[in-house]
Amino acid sequence: MEFHESLLNFGESPVELNIWDAGGGPYYVQISLIPTKNVIPLFCFDISKKETFESLKSFWIPKHYEKATSTSGNFLIGLKQDLRKDREVSVLEAEEYASQINAVYFECSAKEEVGMGPLSIINSIVRLYES
Repeated sequence: MEFHESLLNFGESPVELNIWDAGGGPYYVQISLIPTKNVIPLFCFDISKKETFESLKSFWIPKHYEKATSTSGNFLIGLKQDLRKDREVSVLEAEEYASQINAVYFECSAKEEVGMGPLSIINSIVRLYES
């Protein structure tokens, strides 16, 4: 499991960013026990591996909602957009599911540097909460 922490400033508002990357492994279920007050989840899956999407739907997202204090402000992120020729999860399927869980959906690729601009995910979160 990986954990990253950073303090970011947006205007006059400091934002503490904590990223927990469980890699989808169910042996990291203890993360789901962390209180989720003021948490903005980024639910990520590999668009070329349907099982990662199904794991989110059947395990991680329901676990989050067991403890969540809010059901708004979620993000569903399709990773590895550069593997679109091997896509197993369609954009439409992901967008429909995002709508069901009240999440914003977008895709990115670290390899092609698409959707990976300076803090693009964080900027999307801030814009959502400023509106």
